[in-house]
Amino acid sequence: MLGDVDDIRISMVARAGAAFAAEIDRHPPDAAIPWPLWPDVATLVDHLGRNHLWAAGIVRSGGPVDRKTLPRVSADDPRAWYEGCRAELIAALDETPFERPCWVVGGRDGGTAAFWARRMVYETTKHLIDLRAAGGGEWAVAPELAPVDYADGIDELFAEFLPRSRPTLEPLPGTLVLAASDLDRSWVISPDWAVSGEPQADAAARVRATAGELALFVWERAAPWEAPARFAIDGPDPGVVRAFGAAPVHP
Repeated sequence: MLGDVDDIRISMVARAGAAFAAEIDRHPPDAAIPWPLWPDVATLVDHLGRNHLWAAGIVRSGGPVDRKTLPRVSADDPRAWYEGCRAELIAALDETPFERPCWVVGGRDGGTAAFWARRMVYETTKHLIDLRAAGGGEWAVAPELAPVDYADGIDELFAEFLPRSRPTLEPLPGTLVLAASDLDRSWVISPDWAVSGEPQADAAARVRATAGELALFVWERAAPWEAPARFAIDGPDPGVVRAFGAAPVHP
């Protein structure tokens, strides 16, 4: 079953990557991206392409790869350069057994190549969303993923990244519930940043939206308090939602 899931994830990476490649041609390289680390299209294409090469190198070798050794985006043909990076990632994932021991983000024990199939689904989708917002657009849920996939993206953030940042995070002022309106899924985040799926009737705040919108929120691409048409917030302390949004969960 796990192999079937990972095969599907490789297809998802390929689909999101193809959409990203097509989107490159729609924007000039200097078009602004609403994210400070990758302020324009050229920088974003460079970042995602090199991330693909980085992940491919890790999958093939099983060990960490120095990002400084990776080639930079071609100014002459950024789409062709990115498509080459995408092809290398897909080939590496296709050719490597999913259960192969492999270095993963954070260097935790027990990592396998399957980690990178999952990681690249959400890395690619998140930056596809960034690219579609170039030149003054807005972040919006990408239709390339289904609600269940966005839910898995939220699970991935809480399973793989929150444990690394949790020791440095300030406690939340109350319990927060993220409830998907299009799936039977909820995430309950306690003040100490423990996450569970257990129902919580007395939470300080609750955010209800589609799984895709909730993924945008935890990926720092949406502010629920600014988008009442997309997010419903209730509970005695809505400030908990802002506290979560301000916390550097993704280290």
